[in-house]
Order: sequence, then C-alpha cells, then structure tokens
Amino acid sequence: MVDSMRILVPRDLLEATIDLLRKDMFALHELGRKQHLEILFQLYILSGFYPSDPPLQGWEVATADIEPIASAEYADIWKGMFLGRQKVALKRIIRRRDDDLKGAVQMSSLPAGYADKWKGMFLGRQKGTITGSLKRDDDLKDAVQRVNIGRHLWNGLRHPNILPTIGLVTDGIDIGPCLISPWMDCGDLLEYLHHHADVPCLPLIGQIADGLEYLHTYEPPIVHGGLKGDTIFISSTGNAFIGDFRLLQTFSDIEQSRGSMSSSWRTPGNPRWMAPELLLDDTAESRSLSSDVFAFGRVIHECFTRRDPWAGFSSARIIFVVSRGELPPRPLSEDVISRGLDDNMWRLMEHCWNLNPSERPTIQHIARHLRPAIQSPRRKFQYFYYASEYLCALFDAEVMNSILSETQHH
Repeated sequence: MVDSMRILVPRDLLEATIDLLRKDMFALHELGRKQHLEILFQLYILSGFYPSDPPLQGWEVATADIEPIASAEYADIWKGMFLGRQKVALKRIIRRRDDDLKGAVQMSSLPAGYADKWKGMFLGRQKGTITGSLKRDDDLKDAVQRVNIGRHLWNGLRHPNILPTIGLVTDGIDIGPCLISPWMDCGDLLEYLHHHADVPCLPLIGQIADGLEYLHTYEPPIVHGGLKGDTIFISSTGNAFIGDFRLLQTFSDIEQSRGSMSSSWRTPGNPRWMAPELLLDDTAESRSLSSDVFAFGRVIHECFTRRDPWAGFSSARIIFVVSRGELPPRPLSEDVISRGLDDNMWRLMEHCWNLNPSERPTIQHIARHLRPAIQSPRRKFQYFYYASEYLCALFDAEVMNSILSETQHH
C-alpha cells in the first residue's frame, strides 16, 4: 500500500502537507501533538524524505539514555527515538583536544596559535608547518556552521549507500543541539567486522566505493572530507552507509573559499586517514576528491586488517612519517591474506596513497574495477591503472563481455 501511495501522491504535495502539519504542531499543546505524531510519521514514510527546516524540536526527538553511549572524534553519541517510532542516533558536536599532537618527535615547536603546530619536512625535502586539531572557540563556532551547511547539502542526497539525515534538533532537548540520523544496528565498519569475522571484505568495499562515487559524480561534485571506518555505518542487513556530514562540501564551494576557510577545515580529521598534502598548513591545500580517494585506500586497509591504519603509532609520529612519504607496511598475516588482500588489492591501495594527488585514481576508476569481481564471484579481483581513459573504456568493455559470457554458460 505504501508503494502505491508513493506513486499516486505527488512528492511536492506530501512535502507541503508535512510542512503545514509541523507548523500547526508547533502551536499545539503536548497532548494535541501526540495525536498528530502517527500521521506525521506515516507522511515521512510515504514521501521518503525528512524535514530540513525549521530545525527539529524536542517533541520530535527524545534521547533514550542520560549518558552518551559512545564518543567520536568530534561528537558524543546518544541513542534516541524519532516521533516515538524510529530508532535514531543523536550526535552532539563537541570540541575535543588531541593530546597525541602535543609532542611531535624530531620537530621543533612553533609559538602556539589557534592550533597546535610543528615545523617539519614534507617528503624529507620541503619545509612546512604541520597543523593539529581545532582548538579555539571560533573554530567550534565554525564547526557548527559547517555542520549546518553539510546537513542541508546531505538532505538532497539519495543513494543506497548514503546514510540519510533526519535533521538538526536545536531546542527542547537537554543535551544541546544534535544531528539526527537513522540508527544503524550493527554500528560502524570496524565494530561490525569485529563481531562478524567471516564477512567478506570485497562486497563492503564495493558498496563504500559506490557511495563515494555517487558523491564525486554528483552535480556539482561533493567532497566527503572525513571518510574513515567510524563514518561508515552498517545496517542490520549488512549493507554499508557512508555517513557523518560534518565536513561535507561541494567541490565548487571549496574552490571558491580556498584560502579563506579556517585551518581546521582545510586540514580536518585524524592523520591516520589524511592525505600528506593536508598535513602542511603552509600549502593551504583543501580537502579534495583526491584526498577522499586517499582516505578510501585507508578504509580498505581497515577492512582487511580489522584495525585502524598505523595501529600503535601516535598521531604525532604518523604526521612525521606520512609527511616523509612513508606508507603503512603491507600486512602479511594469514588472516589478512585469507580475507583477500592480494597483490591486486595492495596495488589499488598504493595507487590511492600516491603522494601526488593528481596521480591518484578516481573513485569511478576504482569502482569499475571492483564491480566485475563483486557481480561475478567466480572472477578474481584485478586492478590495472590506466592513465588513458580510452584504455579504461577498453578494459570495461572486455570485462563486461567476459561477465556476459560467463552468465550465458552457467
């Protein structure tokens, strides 16, 4: 019935009805609101979208616990209910210091500004300033503004591997302003893999690539800016969803604001997943499609090893070795090899981590190579990097003909 109603009722009419009902509910007493909650929830199901404005209110979202159930790099996370019917995650943006960045080895300290900085060498040759995490109240305010921009942008995205956003709640909730998204029963990527040791890596990697390809081929292209295992969530059915829209921005917006945005937004996140060009404050490099690809390579590393990249290294040490051009050592344990980390997959990871951003493959190129092995389990994953798009097209045609031939014979 729901599917047929979606066909019969125009989306714009449903959106207008939801907006009117929410405005009426703002003025109603609590008892009057409860009578309308079921209607509002069913309208969300029919329309397939969530409200963007005005922000959600406390009567629409409630926390299930007094204390957060988890803490991430920039947020504390609560479990809650949306309209009393749908499990959701509430993320409260916070400011957190990264104490690992205080004592960078073999680097001389510079006078403190609004971020921790060290003087170092890029690839052992180029002098630069390496920047730590955001520290100042102005940056926290900037963070909230960026979250709001990302939220509006994310609201328009529709893809099977992109986590939907429900909205931002600002008033009527004790824990303060929070971002709301659907609850993922299996947690983030590493949490899921730790509890499901036999899950094959390749399908998950393919789903993450598909989601990132959707962002990068959106019009205009979208840079995620914070891709890593704990920003990828797994549903109860084992499907991967890219989430965390805190740093989301269109590529055109990044180009227009280059040089004007704060350092904490040019160089966000954790150095375990950051491209080397983002670690040098003096270069003023912004997050980019190619830095997303670099992070994707690190995510592949997480899938096979079940550990963070550079496990056992402090943030300061990671900054030092990455700025010198070093790569994580190739894992050679039997467990990792049995999960599929062979020469082809390692070659893909190394190309993602190319020190020159312009020489990294596009996520479209990567997804093209992943799909044949995912669609036809009898095929082994193969990776070739062609600088020529013509050769890429020839490769795609050859692979598709091979898959069709296999299908016909079976």
